[in-house]
Amino acid sequence: MLKDNGRVKMAMSHFKEELLKAVEKMIEEKRKRIDYCRTVYGIVRQCNIDGTYDVEINSCTQKIYSMDNAKYSVGNVVVCLVLDNRNYSNKIILCKKPTVI
Repeated sequence: MLKDNGRVKMAMSHFKEELLKAVEKMIEEKRKRIDYCRTVYGIVRQCNIDGTYDVEINSCTQKIYSMDNAKYSVGNVVVCLVLDNRNYSNKIILCKKPTVI
């Protein structure tokens, strides 16, 4: 009887894990389709002559404009605003990351 109880617990645990994975996948798919702005952090890797900055975000370097032509230095950690969640490449640098965040 104890063996059967252990199997039931193991089956329920597996079912619970699979259910959570399915719910997380559904939430992620819905989140990608929602039209909203969000912020991400990046590191300035290069200051370009055209007023843009090469910013590394999640190990990927992207050319991004700064808001209000603010100036940044190589190595600055910056807050970038993703203007449209459906088009991740559409973003601007908002500001230098404050030390308290």
